[in-house]
Amino acid sequence: MNVPVTLEAFGTVLRERLDAGRASRLVTLVGTSGPSYARPGAMLLLAAPDEHSPDEAVLAGYLSGGCLEEEVAARSVGVSPTEPVLRLSIDTSDEGPFGLGLACGGTLDLLVEWVDAPRDGASAWRSWVDAIAEGRPARRWLTGMGTQARWTQDDGIATKAVQGHGIMHPLAENSVAAWRERSWDALAPDVHARLTAGPDGWLHEVPARPTLRIVGTEHEASVVAETMRLHGWDVEVIAPSRARLEALQARVFERTGLEARTVVADAERIASLTVGSEDRVLAASHRLDLDVAAVRMARRQGARWLGVIGSARREAALRSALAEVTRDVPDEAGAAWPVRLEMPAGLNIGARGPQEIATAIAGRLTADLRDVARPTWVVIPAAGAASRMGFAKALLHDGHETLLARAQRLAWRVADGVVVVTGARRDEVASELTADTREVQVEDWRAGMRASLHAGIAATPDDARVLVVLPDMPGVDGVHLERLVQASRHASGAVSVYPGGRVGAPALLPHDLVAEVRLDPSRSVGDVGFGPWLQERRDLARILLEDARDLDDADAARAAGWWPAPLPS
Repeated sequence: MNVPVTLEAFGTVLRERLDAGRASRLVTLVGTSGPSYARPGAMLLLAAPDEHSPDEAVLAGYLSGGCLEEEVAARSVGVSPTEPVLRLSIDTSDEGPFGLGLACGGTLDLLVEWVDAPRDGASAWRSWVDAIAEGRPARRWLTGMGTQARWTQDDGIATKAVQGHGIMHPLAENSVAAWRERSWDALAPDVHARLTAGPDGWLHEVPARPTLRIVGTEHEASVVAETMRLHGWDVEVIAPSRARLEALQARVFERTGLEARTVVADAERIASLTVGSEDRVLAASHRLDLDVAAVRMARRQGARWLGVIGSARREAALRSALAEVTRDVPDEAGAAWPVRLEMPAGLNIGARGPQEIATAIAGRLTADLRDVARPTWVVIPAAGAASRMGFAKALLHDGHETLLARAQRLAWRVADGVVVVTGARRDEVASELTADTREVQVEDWRAGMRASLHAGIAATPDDARVLVVLPDMPGVDGVHLERLVQASRHASGAVSVYPGGRVGAPALLPHDLVAEVRLDPSRSVGDVGFGPWLQERRDLARILLEDARDLDDADAARAAGWWPAPLPS
């Protein structure tokens, strides 16, 4: 199978077919059991059954390394305008006469949809497809009936289309799809789509494309640009010579069929260019003035990663030059987070020559991308007896919702999953859990916060980042949680800083702490939680929380407008 597999190519092919009025089959991987090549959220685009033979049906995307796509095409021939949705389950380990008997040995749960411009109207899918082709984020809400809603965002404005197979499907205000419209900024850029399962459907998210900005047009710069475009990245090459940039752009297109953006800029302008906090910057010019300008650009605005191609001798010269220029630019170190400078750039594989250097850099950027794109899970401890309150704090009500309902609503703005830890008054607290919140009951809740946090962490996926949110802090809002998630991408974790300098929750825990708790759940960190331990960490982003009050007793709760039910008349 020789078909384009990047999200960009997927969106481009489907857009062309919509414009031409041609029907397609859209396959989405909605679940796996056992080993699998792709993760839930992966997509495959197939031609209509009557357009090609099954072995010519695959147009774009992937589900495997090439061993499953044609099988899926053959099994989904029944999808049509009259049967627009099909659910498939494929067991790759099945050794029977109709099985595949593949070594991977996992089961794939697939949803196949009929996408037909004349039937649905091109506009029903067009904004979603355009966003994917252009590297912008896009979302869908899926159920067993197919796509029920689509969201896209352009220039900071979100648009929503609610339609599935020609029929409008209103979303109830209290439905999972409605209250899980999480912040766009909470989703890190990636080259893969993601899927979060709920009890009545799936949230399918295509992130924005990650961006690599390369300064220089030398041979290594060209090969790195080719390599990262093939990996699904957006690439921008910056240099003073328009002619050399055009030559590089032509080489990239000739070898990949994909465009690389170019910017003509001298050293002074390079230093002042705008880069995003999620962008990566590679200095590959072999000119000291241009490489220094690239470093200044990345440092001034807090790019996620900064790499320099060069030898140890060149590294010394560059650091010396940087020491001179930073004396005159004291605010360069004022970025919101430290920029990681890597010289020489890439994994240490003993690379020699442009191809190996590009491989080393691609490996480094891929590893970094996988780290930052790990799912975020929120743990909400609600197991305590609240003896001073005389009532379960999580159930305090302001006339609209309980504290626990509020905490879950805010958590889903940034989270791929939410865990609520119950203990004392378990039945009352559990009645407030929303549809796809995961509950874990801690038996030794009397041991305090430590037991709740350990139980909550143990209930999250192994690769998850863990954000702890306490339900009894009404001064915490969704914007604060978003800032913690964003800042944690540039540090080991992120903590809230209270007035007076103490740190605590909400906190996105450093991965080494989460790993240690998973390995040794009995690890003692004190009944007050992780706060004192996090206070000593200097590798965590710190986000000011102006209103850090908690509702510790009944008087504090009433003063803040929170009451035990029933509410006072």
